[in-house]
Amino acid sequence: MAEGTAKPSSGGLSRMILWLLIAVLLAAVWYLASERNQRHFHVVAQNGAIVVERGRFFPTGTGASDEKAYAPIAVPAGEKAPGEMEFDDQNALDRYLFDLLAAWAQGLAKKSDTHAAAALVDRAAQLPGLTGAQVQQLS
Repeated sequence: MAEGTAKPSSGGLSRMILWLLIAVLLAAVWYLASERNQRHFHVVAQNGAIVVERGRFFPTGTGASDEKAYAPIAVPAGEKAPGEMEFDDQNALDRYLFDLLAAWAQGLAKKSDTHAAAALVDRAAQLPGLTGAQVQQLS
């Protein structure tokens, strides 16, 4: 019969489906990495204040948090600003901030600066992820 006739090849379609599958998987990984980074928190001391940064919807990077509870917190006079810390959970961040603010408020109360101590207690009360024991300690 005819030796010069070639069989129709489906290699082009297979390659296109394979590249489409790879693109979909890469997009899924990108989306999941972005979502995970968005739930990531970073605490850093800047210009005499504690600043809480939240991960943005991108695989890397952070930006200042817009939430009122995480507005920059001025470090009281005589206190040392903590180093940089990272949190993968908002509740862990809230518990850390509560412990930090409670310690500063107790120090200020001992120095008879009740106005500044009350301001720190008010800031601690705004944190949404406190434990039952921390809520009792707050009151």
